[in-house]
Amino acid sequence: GTLGIITAAVLKLFPGGARHCAWAIVPKAADAVAVLARLRAATDDGVSSFEYMAGEALALVAEALPALRQPLAGAHHVLVEVLGEQGSERLAAILESLVADDLVTDAVVAQNEAQRQAFWRVRESIPAAEKALGGSVKHDISVPLIDIARYAEDATRAILAGWPGARLSLYGHVGGGNLHCNGLAPARTD
Repeated sequence: GTLGIITAAVLKLFPGGARHCAWAIVPKAADAVAVLARLRAATDDGVSSFEYMAGEALALVAEALPALRQPLAGAHHVLVEVLGEQGSERLAAILESLVADDLVTDAVVAQNEAQRQAFWRVRESIPAAEKALGGSVKHDISVPLIDIARYAEDATRAILAGWPGARLSLYGHVGGGNLHCNGLAPARTD
C-alpha cells in the first residue's frame, strides 16, 4: 500500500525445477489453513503458492464465464503449487493422507503444464467475472493466518446483515495471509 512503512523485509528463495499443482476441496474454510501447514511440513516448506477460493467466488466465474471448466465442485477450494523435484506422485500421496484425515474431501493433481495453467486460469478469472457481473467493491485484507477463516465468516455475516442479498467473492493468497473480500450487488440489480 501507499501508506505503509517497511521496517524489515524477508526474501524466501524456492528451489528451481518443476512446478507441481493441485486443486482440492476442503470441508470448511478453516481447514485450508490446516492443509497449508501439513503441505508445508510434508514438502520441507516447498509450497510456493496456496490460494483459497470460496464456492461463491467460483459460482461467479461459472455464471460470467460458463465455458471455463472448473476442476471440482465444492464450497471451499484450494489451489496449491509446490516447487522442486518431489513430483506429482508425491503431491498426490500427500493429498491422499489429507483425505484420510478428513482435511480434504476431493483433489486432482495437474498431469501436465496445460492442466496446471487451466487451474490457474480459473483462479485468475475471479476478478474478470466480478467485472462482467457489474463490478464489485474490492477489499484486499491482510489477516494473521490463524484468523483467516474467522475473518471470512465474520465479514460475510456483517456484509449480509447490512446488505441482504449481496453476493460475496472471497478468495486469496492464504500462504501470505491475504484475502480478497469483494462485494457485488444482488443479481439483476444495479
